[in-house]
Amino acid sequence: LETNFKLKYNQHIQCFTDSSVAVSCITKFGSCKPKLNKVTREIWEHCIKRGNFITASHIPGVHNINADRLSREHDIELEWKLNPVFFNQISSLFGPFEIDLFASRVNFQMKPYAAWRPDPDAKIINAFHCDWSKFYSYCFPPFTLIPQILQKLKKDGADMCIVIPFWKNQPFFSILGSLLTDYPVLLRSVNSDKMLIHPINRSKEHPLEDRLNLTVCRLSGDVWKTRVFLERVQKSCW
Repeated sequence: LETNFKLKYNQHIQCFTDSSVAVSCITKFGSCKPKLNKVTREIWEHCIKRGNFITASHIPGVHNINADRLSREHDIELEWKLNPVFFNQISSLFGPFEIDLFASRVNFQMKPYAAWRPDPDAKIINAFHCDWSKFYSYCFPPFTLIPQILQKLKKDGADMCIVIPFWKNQPFFSILGSLLTDYPVLLRSVNSDKMLIHPINRSKEHPLEDRLNLTVCRLSGDVWKTRVFLERVQKSCW
């Protein structure tokens, strides 16, 4: 703010943003949330000292393509999402879910959602910093985070439905098996539907589309729930 506006005096500064929260804070001269209120106060004090007046207007993300593209350029490959057709099937089978973990404003399947990086529309920033035992979550995470997610799930004793690749040679696979509370379901493409879509570029093909076997697993960090499922599996084998 200091760099952009330090030479502006007695002017009307109009701010366009795709964050409805930012619009509300600036328009109402503050927020009930301390951190947001502090930032808003600094903005207004900066403007008042120079005789400036600031207004904020909302611009939908779909109309803010250039800014969105630049803000996501560093991690664009992480924006892949499961085709909503498959999410609806998963929701019918294992839902309803209370939150979408490790999503973003362009690839979330439902609201509220928790991000793992700064995101203006997320209910929670950095999903690792909240208690997962307070909700039943859906999760289609960046694959590199899977080991950390399984450890966090165990620590919080939480319940989750997660979509992951069927990579049985990976070290996390044995941990995954110990957290199951239902039989895993292998996703299969039907009617030529793409399993993975890129929310920014729908024509883009995922590099592993033909080789990626995605599996839906219902997990829990609650030892009692996993023990019940294990006994169920043992009985079915007798």
